[in-house]
Amino acid sequence: MVPNAQSNTGCYWAYEDFTHHTMFTSGSLYYVLRSAGFSDVEFLDVDAIGEVSGFFKKLIKKALLNIYRANYVFWNRVTSSSIHKPSPMIFGYEIKALARR
Repeated sequence: MVPNAQSNTGCYWAYEDFTHHTMFTSGSLYYVLRSAGFSDVEFLDVDAIGEVSGFFKKLIKKALLNIYRANYVFWNRVTSSSIHKPSPMIFGYEIKALARR
């Protein structure tokens, strides 16, 4: 579990906790884990709703996240920015991954 540089609070975590020398995106974490010899990398709780209680709260959060994700993709296409395709777009404040050799 690492702070997510793609989240809205990415810069906050970079400076709030000075022990975080490197911020990760899902793409950069994927590459680091693969370079370290892990062949199977699984991202957990990519919608960041694992800790949300209640069906309707989860439904609303997932709907709002889908709108945010669509907006992100739209502006990346307009500005010709790139997204690392093999890794998911995770916008929660942390990235959770399970890696196996």
